[in-house]
Amino acid sequence: MSSKNNWMLIYGGLGWGLSMALFFSILRWIEYKPPAFGSHYLLFLICIICGIAWGIFMIKLDHKKQELNISFASFLKSMLVLFLSLCIYGLCFRYILIPAQLQSTMISTLILVALICIALIIDKKLVSNRHLS
Repeated sequence: MSSKNNWMLIYGGLGWGLSMALFFSILRWIEYKPPAFGSHYLLFLICIICGIAWGIFMIKLDHKKQELNISFASFLKSMLVLFLSLCIYGLCFRYILIPAQLQSTMISTLILVALICIALIIDKKLVSNRHLS
């Protein structure tokens, strides 16, 4: 398998696609909403296809990206940081926002965005050692 196919399938389809599918599944569960697109299977399929498309786009955008080497341990650490931010959001949503009748307001969105930004900053500063060649 060529490095371009690796990038598209491993980093795009599995890395981006499955991560996004899990993120949206957990988020929808936290907010007491049905699965996106009506089914978990359809959500996973769409996210994997979009991840492969993202991989193709990234290869076309910058051919040096195919030389990027991300370790599995680094990926798991990044996913752990994201998962912890979702857990904090879930606790805030279910035990603070819902009792205060604020679950459908801009406050819940701002809390989620702030937690995701904090997770990205933590990932960038402490977890990721990703450098392009």
